[in-house]
Amino acid sequence: MPRHPTSGGITGGYELTPIVVKGVMYLTAVDSVVALEPETGRELWRYSVATGQVSRRGVSYWAGDQNNPPRIIFTSGRRMVA
Repeated sequence: MPRHPTSGGITGGYELTPIVVKGVMYLTAVDSVVALEPETGRELWRYSVATGQVSRRGVSYWAGDQNNPPRIIFTSGRRMVA
């Protein structure tokens, strides 16, 4: 991979947009989705995928309905996970 000309770091890194829902920050890592306390960074929970990687695009939130609870949604390979 090419190196960044000023920092010497590798380009093409891991970029994502975290979301905050009801005071909890959700974001993806290489093989998992994590929920963090935004003020401290303390991990509240982690969901790891068994195979493959989690999308670098981040996560989405669905508020649910009368019959289904709220969900954090992300992709891993060709799968959508909630």
